[in-house]
Amino acid sequence: MSTRSKLQSQSTSNPAAVSQAAAVAALNGPLSFFAEWRNTYKMRRDRVVALLHGRAGLDCPTPDGAFYAYVSCTTQIGKTTPGGKLIKDDSDFVMYLLDDFKVATVQGAAYGVSPAFRISFATSMYVIEKACISELALSTRHRPSLLSKVACRKFPPPLPVTWVS
Repeated sequence: MSTRSKLQSQSTSNPAAVSQAAAVAALNGPLSFFAEWRNTYKMRRDRVVALLHGRAGLDCPTPDGAFYAYVSCTTQIGKTTPGGKLIKDDSDFVMYLLDDFKVATVQGAAYGVSPAFRISFATSMYVIEKACISELALSTRHRPSLLSKVACRKFPPPLPVTWVS
């Protein structure tokens, strides 16, 4: 096989027949569950915005049609972490969130929105509550335990996932 043929075979391909059939079945099947899904995402989005917008110097506009929100962290730039590290930009801020609070977000610079961070709400309400509480704790230089009364009482921890094959 020539080098060109090898390259072409790896760069152009089509979905497997079974995947094509699954896509057709999904598109032609019932879509009534979408209303419930949309409402769930709306509740999660609204909770993220309610927890973060206007608190601790953060600005979290309500996103339209996304599973994430961009939160401005402008007020955090130039501050120093308790460990003595200067937060120079949103990359430093998200690393601080990850290192000190185990909250994974993405720096806004990766999407051309800086200084900000992107937080997903495609997760359980429990995880959203804990992540937002941690971000508020970080932004106000307190520990999450002092802020846990804000909302975490309402939602039990997620159940363990059981995989069925």
